[in-house]
Amino acid sequence: MNTMKPKDITLISLFAVLTFVSSYFILPIGPVPVTTQTFFIIVTGLLLKPFSACLTQIINIMLMCVFKSAFASPTFGFLLGFVVSATILSLLTYRKKNMLLIVVATMIASICIYLVGIPYFVATTHGKYTFITALSVTLTPFIIGDTIKAIMAIIVAKTLRPLVKEANSKKQ
Repeated sequence: MNTMKPKDITLISLFAVLTFVSSYFILPIGPVPVTTQTFFIIVTGLLLKPFSACLTQIINIMLMCVFKSAFASPTFGFLLGFVVSATILSLLTYRKKNMLLIVVATMIASICIYLVGIPYFVATTHGKYTFITALSVTLTPFIIGDTIKAIMAIIVAKTLRPLVKEANSKKQ
């Protein structure tokens, strides 16, 4: 097993904190607020190695639980989906340059957030929402915004990728 280098730890810490801090920029539109977290999750998945992307979101969850009591919320499942999303996105795109693959992988990663988050939301709202009604508050209002954030994240990641690659190629 490879040991983590200081630059890996730095990138993991940076993206964990960026994702966590972005949870404070909210637009409360219902039981699931709009945040910029998905933007940073996509950037993380597109830039970091799979293990690093996964660890970034695990650290984000720990920060959310400590500082925002996120584990007590029906939206906690979406945080679990962040781990799956960032990891899968990185597995599919790390060191890949094909833009179509990146776009499709980003869509798959976004869907992963919902595949984990929505059932958790339904299960923890104790019958207040059926799966169908939960879709109207946990998916439908977010489609356009998530699409815009995904496009922006792809552009930002494409811009930052050479810098991250250069940092990874330098010796410690």
